[in-house]
Amino acid sequence: MTANCRKVREQLLREHGRALAELETHLAGCADCEQFASRLDGLRAALHDHHARVEPDAGFAARVSVRLVRDPAADLGWVAARLLPVTLVLLGLMAWIAFQTPLPAVEVVEVVEAAESESEDLLSWVIADSSGETP
Repeated sequence: MTANCRKVREQLLREHGRALAELETHLAGCADCEQFASRLDGLRAALHDHHARVEPDAGFAARVSVRLVRDPAADLGWVAARLLPVTLVLLGLMAWIAFQTPLPAVEVVEVVEAAESESEDLLSWVIADSSGETP
């Protein structure tokens, strides 16, 4: 199938049976596209007879479009209400784990040694604290 055949078939699907001169000349020279067009016409005829010419009333499109438009705030509220129990369970579990885990012992010796250091210079105290040495 060439690019021209693909273009003709797309036009056949869009045009719904309207004969265009360009399409007719291509269909006369291409057996595959001619077969596609005849099968498409047969399918459209079968579907046309199938629905027994039932057409919706004039307000059908308006009713459908109104129901399709949804308020994002309502969707957000629905999702938040669904996630609230899960959030509370996770929060309770995390709090239980936090209170059950013992805290590590703090080394008070390092703080006392740093306070008793002879140096009053803040920069040397910070350098000594970060390197682990005494100033």
